[in-house]
Amino acid sequence: MADTFQTETVSSPDVVFDSDDIGGTHIPILKLTFGALDASVLAIAGAGAVTAGTQRVTLASDDPAVVDLAAIEVLLTTMDAVLDTIKVDTEAIETAVELIDDAIFVDDTATHSTGTTKLMGVGAVAVPTDTAISANDIGMLAMSLDRRLLVDADITASVALDVSAATVTVDLGANNDVTIDGSSIVRAEDVGHSGGDTGVMALAIRDDALAANAGVNADLDYVPLRTNNDGALWTQISAGNLGGCKMFNDIDLDQADIDVATGPCTVYAIHVINTTTGIIHLKLFNTNTVTMGTTNATASLAIPGNADSDGAGFVLPIPACGVAFSTALTVAVAGASALDDNSDPAAGAALATIFYHD
Repeated sequence: MADTFQTETVSSPDVVFDSDDIGGTHIPILKLTFGALDASVLAIAGAGAVTAGTQRVTLASDDPAVVDLAAIEVLLTTMDAVLDTIKVDTEAIETAVELIDDAIFVDDTATHSTGTTKLMGVGAVAVPTDTAISANDIGMLAMSLDRRLLVDADITASVALDVSAATVTVDLGANNDVTIDGSSIVRAEDVGHSGGDTGVMALAIRDDALAANAGVNADLDYVPLRTNNDGALWTQISAGNLGGCKMFNDIDLDQADIDVATGPCTVYAIHVINTTTGIIHLKLFNTNTVTMGTTNATASLAIPGNADSDGAGFVLPIPACGVAFSTALTVAVAGASALDDNSDPAAGAALATIFYHD
């Protein structure tokens, strides 16, 4: 219990002290103060805040609470690092989700803007080896190695591709047929005509003054037909004679070779005269590189002789298609028939006229 006692002094009033009487022993009741000598601050109960009068307790370093507090500090530091990482990842996820959301549109409400509108790319498998999937399976698009999307149009006997109100039907079945109004317009090579056959009209271009066509610059080019102003189809009776033939003429042809044409040409007629009594020979070469006496002629044509001064000769009939010389045409006249003969006929013995086209 708490008791009070006092001391007696001579020079000053008595001082009263509080004590706690425990079994006859008085334990003084004291107040703690903090501070340097000649200064003190009363210790107070405090509310947990650090102040000058708040009592402080230092725990021993081996106290379990101290160990736990150190571990908690480490955990908090680690947690801070984890939270920083989570923040970065969360921000990245937020950005990715926003980009995905940017590529999603409501049908028939959004307008495309070049360089701004975001879209998602669609991938395809290059030449997939698993070429078949089961019904209702989800499958990848397929493409070729040069990135062309593989598309297979289902055009069969049961699923027809109709154009213009079912007038034209393309059937890619076994016969690869094309029909118009139920009749095929496809004709196999060397199949004879029969009554009622259908087909597609062949159109031509009107060209009143036919001239060289820049669009026809190589063999096997596809070109449109052309007609004059009367609708008559332009044709060429035989290759190479459009506009008439050229004419070569020599009144003293001998064993010296002469170029008639330095490139490919077609010969349509030959007229030669022999003014001598003996037979001489016209040499025709399919080249313009001739060495008389060495180069063999392509043909050696005998020119009959005649005893009188009128001379003799021949006009060589050639079919309308002409005789083609694929490289060039060179001519000469020699006394003998051998292809490489270069004997000199008499002066003025041969007169020749050749009609050709190159």
